[in-house]
Amino acid sequence: MLWAMERHLCQSNETVRRQIRILRQDLATEFGAASSPAVGLLGPILLWSSRREETRLTDAVAYEPKTVEEHRNWPTAAF
Repeated sequence: MLWAMERHLCQSNETVRRQIRILRQDLATEFGAASSPAVGLLGPILLWSSRREETRLTDAVAYEPKTVEEHRNWPTAAF
């Protein structure tokens, strides 16, 4: 995921991209070769899906449900 974030932010936010790169390199140093296959397989897929989602959100596709109105202030019957 960090690989995809780094590629996605390469032009928009250089400072955050550098911090992500440092974190990714620290994790690669810590976990060694075990993290390499995951980056090779999941990184491009996550980058593609994040760009696709960004396009959907710019086209005003939202995840919020439709508004439901509940009326609870009906006049009460006199007893």
